[in-house]
Amino acid sequence: MVGCGYCGKIIKSIEKKYYDKLKEKKIALVGGAVNLDDKEEVEKIKEIRKNSDILIAVGSCAVSGGFQRMLIGLENGFPQRFVRIGDVVKVDYAIIGCPPDEEEVEKVVEAVLNKDKEIVDSYLILKPYEIIAGKPIIDAYMKVNEVLLTSNKELCLGCDDAPINYEFCTGCGTCVAKCPANALTIDEKPKVNISKCIKCGTCFFNCIRVKEALPSEAR
Repeated sequence: MVGCGYCGKIIKSIEKKYYDKLKEKKIALVGGAVNLDDKEEVEKIKEIRKNSDILIAVGSCAVSGGFQRMLIGLENGFPQRFVRIGDVVKVDYAIIGCPPDEEEVEKVVEAVLNKDKEIVDSYLILKPYEIIAGKPIIDAYMKVNEVLLTSNKELCLGCDDAPINYEFCTGCGTCVAKCPANALTIDEKPKVNISKCIKCGTCFFNCIRVKEALPSEAR
């Protein structure tokens, strides 16, 4: 799959530590977005899904398409289309982050192996049929990204249809602290530097009040 490669390093580290257990339980960890114009890549993720009982998408590129989703490549004169893994095959668990903490990935793997429902259930929310605030949370995130793509304003998250509902935003700064691109600053409420934003979704999925702070269009 396509990405910066950092999630791949995390996955290799986890696989090395849990190789026998992952193989026994047929658990696959996959990072990166899928290039729809690469037939080998599409078949590869389908093969991984076919041979796995559980597939865990690791990182923003795998979960939401990441910054690649915004790109149009011109390799050999053909556009490249990058999508989240869940657009091609079923994903059982999703771990957002650009990159996610290795400790968090390990925690999820251990929870899956131990069937710790209390932990793993919180990583089910990206499934199309898992509902939060009336609609799948991933749909709400995609709506936010659409707004980001069509805006050059310096409002909160850079849009006229403010993705953050200021009525519910507490100004806690969690999104600012989690942003891997240092695109967010805070002056009572968070603001974004659009030129730095890589559309990874880390801020959105770390919002402590994300259910209430969804844009009204996504509810």
